[in-house]
Amino acid sequence: MTYASPFQQTEEGCSFEGMERWEVNAAGVTIGLQVTRPRAVPWLRVVRVPRFGRGLEGPAMEEVVEALARLARRRSVLRMHIEVWSERETERAAMAAACIARGFVKAKPRNYTETVWLDLSLPEDDLLGSFHRSVRRNIRIPQKRGMVVRPITDAAALPQIREIFADAFRRTGGVPPSLDWNLLIATNGRPGRRHNVVGLFPSEGAGSAEVVSFAVAFLHGEVAEFAHAGSVREPGIRVPLSYAPAWELMVWARTEGARFWDFGGVTSGAAGTQGPLAGINAFKHYFSPETITVGEEWVLEPRELAGAFTRMIARLR
Repeated sequence: MTYASPFQQTEEGCSFEGMERWEVNAAGVTIGLQVTRPRAVPWLRVVRVPRFGRGLEGPAMEEVVEALARLARRRSVLRMHIEVWSERETERAAMAAACIARGFVKAKPRNYTETVWLDLSLPEDDLLGSFHRSVRRNIRIPQKRGMVVRPITDAAALPQIREIFADAFRRTGGVPPSLDWNLLIATNGRPGRRHNVVGLFPSEGAGSAEVVSFAVAFLHGEVAEFAHAGSVREPGIRVPLSYAPAWELMVWARTEGARFWDFGGVTSGAAGTQGPLAGINAFKHYFSPETITVGEEWVLEPRELAGAFTRMIARLR
């Protein structure tokens, strides 16, 4: 059986996020694990299995989950988080049953559970035509103003990207993830890469440091994920800055064989329509009003006393 291990589960993905890498081999598949050391008990490990389960079926799923549980109990693991990710309800249900049978408990997800989902297998004109008319207009406006979207491969763009990225999280009250932007940019132009970083620039001849918006997509087998994005906030720029980079990434994903587009999560309820994330949600829903469920999280804590200790330390902090 062949299982397409998602990008974040590969060694490169761990490098981008500053983590160790372990792996589990079972049922003829290799599953990459992201591993960190908690500060309270640095002799133990917290293991994360990101974007897991899509495409695993039947006995193979059971065997892999059993191998993960066995690893958690035999090695120095404080907690193992299985972040189930699939748009298929039957796969999520099967994974839930496999986890429960091996002592995992359902937890509040740290990753997103709902997303805007697009069918990239449509002809390009049909895909573009399925968007809200304002999206189509906003994709074209930058080009009409002489702006250009291109891949970012020059480290000169890094200070501006870091500032845009940090500012986006300041506005929404979030904490930016730890990413190795140097590595992302340095590997961006390599053949066969499973990620793409693109930027919007004021003109064809603009230098890399002049980037006014950027977006990052990762490929997970046949699914492309809109992972990170940001744009400058300057009163003098009256051009929609986010739509053209997103569309450029969709076109790239299609050429790389992706059949579906995962917009990287949306927030439901009042927080999604009235809070600081309302603008981001509205941007994604302009491409499609439909939201689907893709994720849930299951946790195994094989060392209960150590787990209770770390929770007490966290409360004191």
